[in-house]
Amino acid sequence: MENNKMTNIKKEDLITILKSLPEGSHYLDEVIEPAIIATGRADLCYEFFVNVKGANIKKLEQVIINDSNPQSNKYKISFAQQYRNCDIESLEKSIIDSEDSRSILMFAWVVRGANIRALEKAIIKTRNIKDIEAFAKYVKGANKELLEQIIDEIKEEDSEK
Repeated sequence: MENNKMTNIKKEDLITILKSLPEGSHYLDEVIEPAIIATGRADLCYEFFVNVKGANIKKLEQVIINDSNPQSNKYKISFAQQYRNCDIESLEKSIIDSEDSRSILMFAWVVRGANIRALEKAIIKTRNIKDIEAFAKYVKGANKELLEQIIDEIKEEDSEK
């Protein structure tokens, strides 16, 4: 990532800056957007997407997908909810690769078009009983029988330790 002073900017400060500039300001697309993209931060790209009409969504999306910071998962999920033409497969893969059970659960629960089977396999790998139970309970299309069986197996393995 290129050395960029915006990497240290607070999300709240960015929102203040974006709201202070008039819509259509050339600073947005010529200065601020490239600087935000260069940070590699999903939170800043998401806020730019939400607050700036005419943003280059595909470039912002790539940064959101590629941000490996676990904190970026909430922006990936929100982006997938709000942008119907997003690359769901890449966002989903990024969530699965994070191995964060709560993010996997939330993506499956709230993102239309999510691959429930792939997310189900991923949540099983986390072995987080609480989130696996929630997946079985709240995710439409979840294989409840399989998940209950996995939960029982995990509990049995844990009791044997």
